[in-house]
Amino acid sequence: MDIRIDVPGDDAALEELAAWLRAERVLRGRVKLRSAPPQAGTMGSDTELLLQLAELGMAVLVAVLQSVDLWLSQRPARRGGGPGVRVTRPDGAVFDFSGGPAEVERLVAALSPHLGGEGSGDADGEGGHEPAA
Repeated sequence: MDIRIDVPGDDAALEELAAWLRAERVLRGRVKLRSAPPQAGTMGSDTELLLQLAELGMAVLVAVLQSVDLWLSQRPARRGGGPGVRVTRPDGAVFDFSGGPAEVERLVAALSPHLGGEGSGDADGEGGHEPAA
């Protein structure tokens, strides 16, 4: 499973997050920054972070989300209420993630059915939305 992460409107923060995640031993070689075409009607970054999580399992997914949560909590801009991150599932469902244990659990529930590369739908029934057309 590949998931995409964006820090809306902040390419520098996205690069910092990529470096942060690359420091995680299990993710080495699985974190890629790539150009992405901007979505119609959005002002988000045209760069995104791609995490290749195929065959790594639930424990790694949880560890990744906890690491992103820790990164968010340590950003000075976040302490003042700055934006969080946007996570996109393989099927295109988008989840805004502002951090905290409840948010980690929500994203684990939403992403875990896709760990095996199966695109079987929205596990939590809420929180995700299809990208704007």
